[in-house]
Amino acid sequence: MVESEVSLDTIKEIETLCRRHFKSKTLTEEAYIYMAKLVNEDCPRNASELYGLVGDFLTDGMTYTEEEAFKICEIVSKILLERKLIVVE
Repeated sequence: MVESEVSLDTIKEIETLCRRHFKSKTLTEEAYIYMAKLVNEDCPRNASELYGLVGDFLTDGMTYTEEEAFKICEIVSKILLERKLIVVE
């Protein structure tokens, strides 16, 4: 498989994970795709770094409080690492 195809598959899997865990009526289709690309490119090493990348998406429109958003990021960060969707060096 070509490296770009692997990357696209990973981004799609991250996007699916984001859709499953980040519930919001204000998030657009493009927002989920953008978040997945951010996560894929920046490879957050922990929940704090993930929250730094996507926290504004979760708290915008007060869908989640900062505490709730961080807890969701903890869950998603753990799943990203378990499924090896991100590589922490």
